[in-house]
Amino acid sequence: MIVTDVCEAIISHQGAKSMDDVGRWDADQDIKESKYFKDLVQLPATKKISPHPKDWKCEKSGDTQNLWLNLSDGHIGGGRRFWDGTGGSNGALDHFEEEKA
Repeated sequence: MIVTDVCEAIISHQGAKSMDDVGRWDADQDIKESKYFKDLVQLPATKKISPHPKDWKCEKSGDTQNLWLNLSDGHIGGGRRFWDGTGGSNGALDHFEEEKA
């Protein structure tokens, strides 16, 4: 019967087998809670973040590389500067220090 042949072809397809294998692998993983999430304060959403990371930019400098997303308030900041002062804008670290104060 054609329907049976089609169903068997779909089931035996490598994609279906690999998805099944991944499911078994996921089931074997022991999921542990992060010690950091318990103290993570989630502030009310005040800004809309694009679902496309290519649209993100540092809110301090406008940089589009090496960005960090603050999961508490949605702030997008640039990465740290290198030891010689070059590189990132330090936007994420500066935001952290401002919020901590």
